[in-house]
Order: sequence, then structure tokens, then C-alpha cells
Amino acid sequence: MRVRVFELGGGQRVGARVAYVEGPSLDREEPQGLARRLGAPLTVLELAPRRDDCAVRLRVFTPMRELPLSVEAAWCAGEVHGLAALVVEMGVTATAVRSEGGALTAALPTPVLGHRAVEDRLSVAAALGIEEECLDGAWAVLAGSCGVNVLVVPVSSRATLDRVRLHPDAWQRVMEKAKHVGALVVATEDGGREARFVGGPSGLWDGTGCALALAPWALMQQRAGAPMERARYSLRGEAGYGMDVEVARTAAGEWSMRGGVRLVSDGRLTA
Repeated sequence: MRVRVFELGGGQRVGARVAYVEGPSLDREEPQGLARRLGAPLTVLELAPRRDDCAVRLRVFTPMRELPLSVEAAWCAGEVHGLAALVVEMGVTATAVRSEGGALTAALPTPVLGHRAVEDRLSVAAALGIEEECLDGAWAVLAGSCGVNVLVVPVSSRATLDRVRLHPDAWQRVMEKAKHVGALVVATEDGGREARFVGGPSGLWDGTGCALALAPWALMQQRAGAPMERARYSLRGEAGYGMDVEVARTAAGEWSMRGGVRLVSDGRLTA
């Protein structure tokens, strides 16, 4: 099996690493066991596609579970194949990846926002380890989805992002009905361009959730009147990883995310 290790573009923060695995022997491997063996935050297996409109099929794993969708996995596939355009199969979706001037753009599912605000803001704040007054009262706490289900939690300052710590028991009580996998905590000062993803007890790798949760937040801003043709964000996750990405919405109403990956190593893995 060939294993390439990529590092996500992290701006001034440490980019998380992704193990990208190819080879005919993958059919004989137990994928979750392989992901644990490699130990990367994200392991991507490239397989033959089942769909006629896709060039490759990707299965994406953390050491704990399989993910239905990953923008970062799509970026890595785009880098591996080096094509101007590539369509990859992940779960039940076909995701288009394009190379644009040294960066990679992956299409996103259409983001969806919940219609009802979370009424018990105190419980949300307590589950995140912050005080209720740290929440930005000008914005509602809303549920959102773009491949993964998240809460979008606006706070008033960037300093609050450093203090957020998920309390699993309290979080479980908040999420016992909604079954969201984490919260995107957004500092609304300076236009809400810095955010942090806090993963839930389900074990979702924070980088994937962080990236996918941005689209509901961008939609939330757009509904409030902010121009959202293209917006740049600085993201961070629980493990200290971070990346700078760009969310864009085309005239046709399609959403995409732009970022980059860097090849760290390229080797072989034997059974």
C-alpha cells in the first residue's frame, strides 16, 4: 500500500495531517483497524468508484469512526491526481474538486439552518465552559448542517475562543435530542472571521467539522445582510490544529471551500 501524508494549510497554526492510502491490498484490510494503525487524525482510503460520474471513491476515517464527508479528503485527492478538475465519491455524494492557482476548491452540500433558535443559552454556554454573558446577544444560537450537523454559537470576542472547553456530560444533555456532533464557536468581532470547532463525544475529528460548519455560519451571515460571495476564515480545532480557508457562493447558488494541502511524506506500508 502506498501512503502519502499531507499537512493541511494552517496559516500561522499547525496543520493537521492526513494519511492518504492507495493500493490493491486495501480490499483485504479492515479499514477502521488500518486507521487506528496509522494513527493520523484523518485516514483516507482511495478505492474504485461505484458511480459512473466519479473518478475515485474515498472512505474517510478518524481513529474512532468513519466520516460521511470530508473537504480535506477531497483536497488531498485533488493533489494526488493533479488534475484541473476531479469528481470524487464520498458516501452518497459526488464532490467536485478543482485546482485554482496553487489552491484547491471542493464543492459543498447546500448548507441548512434550523428555524428555531436554541432557547436555553445558559446550558449551551455551560456545556462549552464559558459564561452566558460571553455569548453575543445580537445573534441566535442556531442548528446548522452541511454534511455534518452542528450548533453555530456566536460569542462576542476572540479571547473567548481560547477559554472554550467542552464538558461532555453537559454537552450530552444539551444534544440528547438533536444529535449534533459539535459546535462552531464564532467570534463575531471584526466580521466573524475567526472560529473554533469543538467536537462532541462522538469522536468526529475537529478539522472536518470545523470546515463543514463554516457554510451554515456563512449562510447565517448572508441572511443578516453580509456580502457572502467570498469570505476568508481562520479556523482552529480542539487539538491545536488550524487552517485558513475561504468559503464562496457562486451566482448559481452553489457553495465551495478553498484551501490547500502540502505533501509531507510518501512511502509504502506492508501488512
